[in-house]
Amino acid sequence: LERSAVEQARLRLELERTNAERRSAVDAMSTELAQKDAALHEANVNVQRYEERLAAAAHASRAALKIEGEALAAAEAERILRRETEERADTAVAAAEKALDAVRVHEQAEATA
Repeated sequence: LERSAVEQARLRLELERTNAERRSAVDAMSTELAQKDAALHEANVNVQRYEERLAAAAHASRAALKIEGEALAAAEAERILRRETEERADTAVAAAEKALDAVRVHEQAEATA
């Protein structure tokens, strides 16, 4: 009977030690899981911030492209206007030269008459 009581006490102690080891292992795994969960949360926050910055950069890029397009359109309009002005100026100069030639021809005709 004593041997049985001693054996039961030994088994109880071994069971308690095993349970303590298991609780310790579960606590360690819980701690590791909490750390990994915190790291995952931080990574998700970083991804969200990156996506927000990426969206802001895309918006800024679209705005810059719009401004660049408007600037190119304005430059093209200015080039067309300059060309048209030069053409009109050339036409006016040619008309003035013809008028001067006509005046010279008329003056020579009067001088010889």
